[in-house]
Amino acid sequence: MLLKIVEEGPPYAAFLFCAENPAVILQTLRSRCVEIRLHPEAEDGEATELSAEVEALCRAVGEKKRGAVTELLVELERKKTDREALQTLLEQAHGLFADALLIVYGQEVPGKSEKTARFLAKNLTKQQIMHTIELLQSYCRECAYNVGVNHVLGALAVELEGIL
Repeated sequence: MLLKIVEEGPPYAAFLFCAENPAVILQTLRSRCVEIRLHPEAEDGEATELSAEVEALCRAVGEKKRGAVTELLVELERKKTDREALQTLLEQAHGLFADALLIVYGQEVPGKSEKTARFLAKNLTKQQIMHTIELLQSYCRECAYNVGVNHVLGALAVELEGIL
């Protein structure tokens, strides 16, 4: 019954299924969802510091300037960014876009990322934010495997430019 409600729900509705472990939600339901992983704040209560690259990537996407995202990702390639650093960057960017989605739905986002998240929520549509979250999550998973950083950056550039 829940599956039918999710599939045929009203267009103005959004369903949020929260779980510490995604496996507790049935696969048939998860396959129709966008998974957003929220990371807890650091133990000392301070939000983790965002790198300049993360801020720049979010700004480039939020400004919707064609070529700006690609230029930024090419610069990361030139710097010889390693896979772990890229994965961290993608995770942090994912967190900012997740915060932006929360803002779109009227939730408060405390912390150092609020300004950037508000910028994204203001300049992008809900669909653009959700699609970007999916992309960042997908490429973050790719970094867990022995995939070349240049391939990930190139594919990410093409797909992010396609969202704009």
